[in-house]
Amino acid sequence: MSTGHGLSASPDAIPQLVPVFTFGLAAASVPALMLVIPVGGCGEFGRNLTAYVCAETLVLVDCGIQMPDDLSPGIDHFVCDLSALIARFGVPHAVVLTHGHEDHVGGVYHLLRTLERPIPVYGRPLALRLCHNRLRRNGVAAKLFDPRPLVPGQILHLSATLSDEQPDAPGLTILPLAVPHSIPEACSLLITGPLRPSQLVPDSSGKLELADPLPDDARTVLHTGDYKVVAETVRFEPRPRPLPPIDLLVGDSTNALSNGNSGDEQVVEDSLQAVLASHKGRVAVTLFSSHIERISHFAKSCERHGRRLCLLGRGLHDAMDAAESVGAIKLPSSLLCTPDEAALLPRHQVALLCTGTQGESVAALGKLVAALEPNTSPPFGKLRLQAGDTVVLAARAIPGNERAVSRLADRLVLHGISVVSGPLYAVSGHGYRDELRWLLETFAPKTLLPVHGGARQLAAHAEIAASLGIPALCQSNGDVISIGSRVEVIDHIACPAVAIEGTTVGEVGSETLRTRRLLCSTGIVLIASVLGQPRRLTVRAVGISDAGPKLQALCDQAARQAESVLHTHLDRTSDGSSDLYELERSIGRVVRSVFRVARGIKPTVVCLLGESPAPPSEDLLG
Repeated sequence: MSTGHGLSASPDAIPQLVPVFTFGLAAASVPALMLVIPVGGCGEFGRNLTAYVCAETLVLVDCGIQMPDDLSPGIDHFVCDLSALIARFGVPHAVVLTHGHEDHVGGVYHLLRTLERPIPVYGRPLALRLCHNRLRRNGVAAKLFDPRPLVPGQILHLSATLSDEQPDAPGLTILPLAVPHSIPEACSLLITGPLRPSQLVPDSSGKLELADPLPDDARTVLHTGDYKVVAETVRFEPRPRPLPPIDLLVGDSTNALSNGNSGDEQVVEDSLQAVLASHKGRVAVTLFSSHIERISHFAKSCERHGRRLCLLGRGLHDAMDAAESVGAIKLPSSLLCTPDEAALLPRHQVALLCTGTQGESVAALGKLVAALEPNTSPPFGKLRLQAGDTVVLAARAIPGNERAVSRLADRLVLHGISVVSGPLYAVSGHGYRDELRWLLETFAPKTLLPVHGGARQLAAHAEIAASLGIPALCQSNGDVISIGSRVEVIDHIACPAVAIEGTTVGEVGSETLRTRRLLCSTGIVLIASVLGQPRRLTVRAVGISDAGPKLQALCDQAARQAESVLHTHLDRTSDGSSDLYELERSIGRVVRSVFRVARGIKPTVVCLLGESPAPPSEDLLG
């Protein structure tokens, strides 16, 4: 057994933690022995983070990011706002990572940078390495990162009060269970508390395990993380024997709408090998950078068919470096080639692995597609795709990204490049409905908390549980779930998403994103004074229509109308008194009306007459 206590918060930071866990929350009808709080990833894809509170100990399971969609233009990613959680329960005593995907580990850098102090981060080697890479890329000091090992089958005891003076302090025990997923070293977690180290018992080999039966006041949660169910020999290992009663199953719902089983990775390996054998041009495969198993299989197929392999995209190189550093993969140097080498080799002797599964323009495949247009420079040395090559989309589009992927595929086909996609090339790492049912039948939880999905996925997961007679709580981020003699929701903590954009944190909110979306659809019209001529105004339009005489005539007409309003106002206020803000609004409304009448649309209008113009008002923003 390994133990850890993280950083103890001051007594004032964690008020009233025993014995009933009300903390100023709405009181539960029964005493709470453990609190479970989905902070992110409940009702959405990404930003996965679940908080567990027990015996004065706050533990975060996962700390991920959420990628932006078409409703959040310009954003790099979103992280969880933990300020309310920390204000209520104090500094987390540890972070436990289930696996190394960005939606589970990508937000650790933000947490540590915000706290400005290290806390233990437990994970398996690949997850810790990928987490460290993200910290380094974001300039987080190495001294803030305190990585600790997480070993399947080895109990981890976490307590806020564990010390030399209190070696038997109660806390949470976490038993990692190895599970299959689309990245190596994924874990589910069996979380039990409150327990003391003395309440664990040795097995025949001396390894500590959970007592049978557990103490009366102990409660157990199975936190699945991301998983799928494949052969009997690799399902949730090592399975505790005997299995303790599961009070709550916090279950991945990603594929709860998909019938059947997710399928075997061998199907993808065979399908990609067939493409290498039958297609004579270059074969470019785009996949998730962290899919180490698929990369390994594809590399072996390239060797078998005499193709050199070229890796394109920073994320892919980062993932490969991390996997090689922990022994998860090893590619022979004779197999790999640079983009310039790939450009010179016969096309039937080249295979490419590319980032860009979601149609991102900044990823490797997006850059290769952009370079297909005339008079564009190749993005990777002298390497270009050309007619007769084949692109395999070996990953499913995340909900919301389907259109971007389709546009990319269409552009490839228009340039004579074959596009291959479908279930034979993109077996999921998340369990389908039959696998979710198997898990519920096997562990028989008293209650299900579906997470990792939108409202439809959570409802579908709850439907599966209901068919087995298992109640489900379809909750939202921030709901506080109490586990006592029964499981119930007792309160809510605010935990909104925080936008990260460049070096800024939280500066872009819903109002800014709304304005950006509006500008994308309507363009913007600017009104300004002509230098040295206080009674003259100029109007310029950006993103309204293509430049030309028609647009210029419309701007000139709008300028004349604006000047008319300005002259009337100045003549009426000859004494010098003037409400500049009201004047700008009046001129803005007139100009907006000119464009609406002429074009049938209402553009965003900004009037700049003073040294410190007011922001455009709601009536000018649509």
